[in-house]
Amino acid sequence: MLAAQSGLLDFTAEVTLRARVAGLPLFPISGRLYSKRPSQVKIQVGGASFLPRHPFLFPDPLEFTTGKYTLALAGREELEGDAAWIVDVTPVDPGDTLRMRFWISSRSWLIVQSDMSVPGAGRTVMRARYVRGAERAWVPSELSGRGGLLLLDLLPAAGLGKLLTGLNLSEKITFRAVLSGHQVNTGLSDSFFAR
Repeated sequence: MLAAQSGLLDFTAEVTLRARVAGLPLFPISGRLYSKRPSQVKIQVGGASFLPRHPFLFPDPLEFTTGKYTLALAGREELEGDAAWIVDVTPVDPGDTLRMRFWISSRSWLIVQSDMSVPGAGRTVMRARYVRGAERAWVPSELSGRGGLLLLDLLPAAGLGKLLTGLNLSEKITFRAVLSGHQVNTGLSDSFFAR
């Protein structure tokens, strides 16, 4: 998995996101997504910028070799014709409540599905599809799934985020993001991702 992404330092892409809450369209948005290793992400829509607080969208495989997590092979599962390895990821720090499970393609060694949850904050199950970008690096072309953890992580704790949590709608969110027009290794600076 590390070798599959070793050449990818950062990328940008146009993103179109469609989401539904309890079956009703929430919003279709278009913007630009910026991602830099190890786990920085910024989404710009119009004049607004959204910076997730956690690395849910594109977790860096190197993060799981730091000793902060325990990895356990949980089995294999067929996903779209690919026998994916299932890996449970548990933080070593007992105060870290994030729980993760990844499905790793046996063909590309990329994370093709993830299940992430934080008790009391929500859960997201997400599938990812990839294409080869410049420099032969794999870049995501589509992210789809259900659960509100990703959306709540992008939104301020007050406002819409608090409303979705208060109304217990997190589990009723579905989404699909399509990424296109990738530019790879553009030299994004760390300051670009400052809050």
